[in-house]
Amino acid sequence: MFCIGEFTNTLVVMKYKISLLFILLFISLTSISQYIQSDWQNCYGGSSSEGSSSIAEGVSGYSFFCVTGSNDGDISFLHGESDYWLIKTDLNGNLLWEKTYGGSDTESIANMIKTLDGGLVMFGHTFSNDGDVTGLHGLTDYWIVKIDSLGYIEWQKCMGGSIGEIAYQVKQTPEGGYICVGYTASSDGDITGFHGFYDAWVVKLSSEGEIEWNMCYGGSHIDWGQCITTTNDGGYIMGGLTMSTDGDVLCKLHSEYEDIWVVKLDSIGNIEWQQCYGGSFWEGVRDIKQIEYDGFIFIGTTNSNDGDVSGFHGTPGQHNMDDIWVVKLDDIGNIEWQRCLGGFDDERAIFIKILIDRGYLIGGNAKSNNGDVSGNHSYSGYADIWLVKLSVNGNIEWKQCFGGKLTEGIGDIIEISSSEFIILGGSNTSDGSGDVTCDVFAPEPPADFDVWAFQIKDTTTSIPDIFNSEELFSIFPNPAKDQLHIKFNISGSKANNNSKNTNDSFEIINSWGEVVMEIKVPHIEQEITRDISNLKTGLYFIRLVSTDNKSSSRKFIKY
Repeated sequence: MFCIGEFTNTLVVMKYKISLLFILLFISLTSISQYIQSDWQNCYGGSSSEGSSSIAEGVSGYSFFCVTGSNDGDISFLHGESDYWLIKTDLNGNLLWEKTYGGSDTESIANMIKTLDGGLVMFGHTFSNDGDVTGLHGLTDYWIVKIDSLGYIEWQKCMGGSIGEIAYQVKQTPEGGYICVGYTASSDGDITGFHGFYDAWVVKLSSEGEIEWNMCYGGSHIDWGQCITTTNDGGYIMGGLTMSTDGDVLCKLHSEYEDIWVVKLDSIGNIEWQQCYGGSFWEGVRDIKQIEYDGFIFIGTTNSNDGDVSGFHGTPGQHNMDDIWVVKLDDIGNIEWQRCLGGFDDERAIFIKILIDRGYLIGGNAKSNNGDVSGNHSYSGYADIWLVKLSVNGNIEWKQCFGGKLTEGIGDIIEISSSEFIILGGSNTSDGSGDVTCDVFAPEPPADFDVWAFQIKDTTTSIPDIFNSEELFSIFPNPAKDQLHIKFNISGSKANNNSKNTNDSFEIINSWGEVVMEIKVPHIEQEITRDISNLKTGLYFIRLVSTDNKSSSRKFIKY
């Protein structure tokens, strides 16, 4: 016998399914054709090769710091073998003006920063001693150039000695000066305290480019400075590599190969503490950041799977088979967590960014198409740009490859909103394959590298969560491929007894409003994992069905 109550319940269910169906169909048609959407892209260059390293955001557009060896195409003038190349665009990446800087020999770029006065500082090294360059000490020097907002040089300075210096990174200091890092093989000129072979070399400049102090760090073997940043206590944290076991290097190396060397400095360059990180093979660092009130995080590459390293994807000790290595430190350099990212080929780290949501964005280049890497567009032996979004605890939230059939590499990224980013890189894919749809300047295949810039948007951030009364759980990664991790935000009585039995469950609902998977939760756990590899590609909702009348849901994409 059909009861009125059953009929009413059936109508409620039908109404819910129909409403959900229309909402999901509308979302699918308007914003979920792809979860990472490209709004615009442009290629810049000439008939030779170009590279890129840094983006600076302005009120009406962007500045891209690049290097060029061309004297045609988008490049109006070339001084020598290669020049610093500054590109100024509008907010849609359209070229407004460009300018080269250099001399008759070679200039190589490190990075560029926006200065407190609205100008820019470009940093790298030079082999020239003419044109825009004056004061070269030897074979190659650090070369720092301060320009105004229109690209005119305000001052420039060569720093170094008679042998040679290689530049890696500059940052502005709170009082308006600059801190520079790289390495040196010289023991004269501007260099003091050289230990031997190669030393990490840190130079502190005033706002006008005058050297205030400089320090060499290292021992009798190879020591490089590769990244540096200011710290909240007025000092600095430097990341580099070392093969020394003497001099300034007091931490114990893990092998005969190079370790990552992190050194905390005070305001005048004195060492406060240091740590070595690595395993049985080689490690290198590319970027380091201080996390406000929560220690430090660095990114580099590793070829080990022991010592401080776990989770390596390839074969340890095999050349050109590195993983990206992310390491979270406390305030005195102890490891809190670490994570290897990659596949069974070669991945290289470029930068780490701390985002608005306090998570991390990893930028690198990937040759793999397995392990953590999926969707690689390139032929075997070539590389895609690879972005990985990590949660505050280092869990993968999403990842994406960008590129074409040949090689694309990333230089920098800026976050312009919680869901929008500008990416600067390079491409030598000239056939319009994959994501590369702009015209690469390629008179003859295979193409030389052009600068490639594009804007992306995470479209899933605009999809509303439904039925949400409070955040009872979170999910990662999102998008997800094979496994979905569900983490409970345990509070109240449930937090008092994690083994408490419960009749709670999760429902996974497809875009037709159908429940395609039910996940029973026999007792409260901090985190559970479920296999979703059999789900079809598309948009889903996961809904908590709670016995205490609380409801919460999250959206995710299965790819």
